[in-house]
Order: sequence, then C-alpha cells, then structure tokens
Amino acid sequence: MSQITRYGESQLRRYGLKYDIDLRSPLEQDYAPDKIPAKTIFRSYPVYPVSEAESEGDLPQSELAKRGAVEFDYQEPYLMMVLNAHSQLAFRCLFEDMLANDQPGDSLLFHCAAGKDRTGIAGFLILSALGVDYQSIRQDYLLTNVVYSAGDEQKLRKNCRMIKQLSLLRK
Repeated sequence: MSQITRYGESQLRRYGLKYDIDLRSPLEQDYAPDKIPAKTIFRSYPVYPVSEAESEGDLPQSELAKRGAVEFDYQEPYLMMVLNAHSQLAFRCLFEDMLANDQPGDSLLFHCAAGKDRTGIAGFLILSALGVDYQSIRQDYLLTNVVYSAGDEQKLRKNCRMIKQLSLLRK
C-alpha cells in the first residue's frame, strides 16, 4: 500500500474502500506509510507485539492492559500468531471492522509488509470462519510461494499458467 500509484489509489476510491487495516508494526508503518484515499479509515492493528518504545497502534489500550506483558517467540511466528493474546486481539479487531463494514459498496482491505505471514494468517482465519474447507485454504495460501519464487513478471505469468494447467488436470 505504500507503493500504490495515483491510478491505483483512484481505483480503490471507486471500489469503495472504507477500511485499510494495517497489520504491520508502527515502525514498519512509519518506514513505508500507506497511500490511501482521503475518506478511507486507517486502522493500525500490529499483529506482532511491539516494543514498549512503539505505540500499540489502534488496539484498545484497556484490552492490552488486561493481557499484560506479552512474549512472542519469533522462532515460531505462525504458531504464536494464533496463540499469542496480543495477536489474537489484533485479529479480533480486524474481524470487528469487517462485521461493521456492512453497507453495500463499501470494502475493506488488510495487509502487512509482504502479504504472506500476517496477512496469510488473517486470510486463513477469515476463510475458516466462512466455512471454506482446509484444502482450499491451504492451496490458496501456497500460491504465495509462486509469487515469491518468480523473480520477474514474465516468470510469474509462466508460473500462473502452469498452476492453471495443473488445476484443470485435477478436475
């Protein structure tokens, strides 16, 4: 979102972007701030517990105080994003905004820095809540590897064509 073009920003405005949910830390947000349409509501819900020197974004301070000091094991980030009280609060706030976004023509987007780990877990939680089967969620998540393994746009297009062919073969 920090590298979006003016054209991309106008497309988001026309699409009805109401909420921009940023799952990055405040430090990451300061380094690469989002470019969003003027009327879009920006929410900062850092999934990883941030240092005391940083702000906790828009997470409810009363909830953070109840949860007390939070430890995060960066050796097991996926496990911790699901089990850690701080991360759970960030994802709960995302769900609350999604549920509040109930008007036709309004949309919400969520993201982190690379769109894989924090965004991937958020996508997993949302799709699970919607009743999507685990295999479909897993397959969708693994498509991220296709994007990251492609060094350039041409290779990405080739990889996508291969995936499409493989999915047709499975049917």
